[in-house]
Amino acid sequence: MNKKSTSKSIIYKILFTLFFVIFIGASSILISDWYREKKAQDKFEELSGYVEEKESELEEETTTFIETEIETETEVDVLAERGIVVPEKNLNWNALYEENEHIVAWIYIPGTKIDYPVLRHPKDDNYYLNRNLDGSVGYPGCIYMQTINSGNFSDLNTILYGHNMKNQTMFATLHKFEDMAFLEEYHYVYVYTPETTLVYDIFAAHEASDDHVYYLYDFTVPQGLQRYIDDIFAIRNMSANIRREVEATSETPIITLVTCVGGKNDKRYLVNAALVNTSALKTVEEVQQ
Repeated sequence: MNKKSTSKSIIYKILFTLFFVIFIGASSILISDWYREKKAQDKFEELSGYVEEKESELEEETTTFIETEIETETEVDVLAERGIVVPEKNLNWNALYEENEHIVAWIYIPGTKIDYPVLRHPKDDNYYLNRNLDGSVGYPGCIYMQTINSGNFSDLNTILYGHNMKNQTMFATLHKFEDMAFLEEYHYVYVYTPETTLVYDIFAAHEASDDHVYYLYDFTVPQGLQRYIDDIFAIRNMSANIRREVEATSETPIITLVTCVGGKNDKRYLVNAALVNTSALKTVEEVQQ
């Protein structure tokens, strides 16, 4: 074998070794990311099942825990009049707080995979953007709100964030509302808090800029909320799904659910929903006084 052939053979071996090392490294990262995401999702599912099972055990042992079904007669009447049956979630808040003291609520949207605790870090607004329930760094993160919101959903607009995960976890299935038929069938959002259960009716699902809406509108006054709602109902984009029959006004607190749009870094997908049982907020205020 001549020197030229020997040199080529050595180069090929070096390149092969280099590509092999890169392949192994990339594969290890992908596997590590997959495992972390799966572990986090398994924890959410375990937590959901655990608290319901634990609830029954606590009832038998007559241990003190926080009830979730505090409802006023007016609230029940409003929901009954609209034929809304609230899905039961026997959440044991003491058990949830043991898992993470920053949990402030639980959100559930039928027809989607959204069935998660809602977290709020008291100081770092983006703490749970890339941190999991156990505090570990990385995806999928958590469903969370920022400190600009009070944490008890009494603000005129409470904003919740979640990643648009490729495995359809977190807030990825918000994109199902791009289908108007789906939206018409599954348009209620249920938020469970330690004091009560809040029921929201979705009135819009649409793309928006990645600007923080709290910097664009003054949600400390009803006029700011009304301007935001008016701007949403004024959208004429064919990709936006608007349910104009929903009563959304400056006197009706709303929630805004936010996730990313694939391939559009400057866009966000928003789902807006108006509170149906507004009297439930009085229950929150009474309990917290």
